Amino acid sequence: MGLTSLKKQKRPIYYLDETWVNAGHTVGKVWDETTVKSRKHAFIEGLSTGAKNPTSKGNRIIVLHIGSDRGFVSDSALVFECKGTGDYHESMNANTF
Repeated sequence: MGLTSLKKQKRPIYYLDETWVNAGHTVGKVWDETTVKSRKHAFIEGLSTGAKNPTSKGNRIIVLHIGSDRGFVSDSALVFECKGTGDYHESMNANTF
């Protein structure tokens, strides 16, 4: 049964994927909050003054989830620290999956 016929039958279609992220990943662009005037003001408001600059990539985290056009499936996320030193597939294998 093909994807098109499943869609015509209005059957749910689920997508599953995995990826990884290093704890020290940062982006070059940031949101510039103009209403916070000082670190003290941010603290009082319960806000952060920004991420600290990482000194390395940090630990690698593996993320796996499943969802559909209705959102993610409840209690189906798998997130864990990678223990391997090379390709993250050392930690994401058939047994873990």
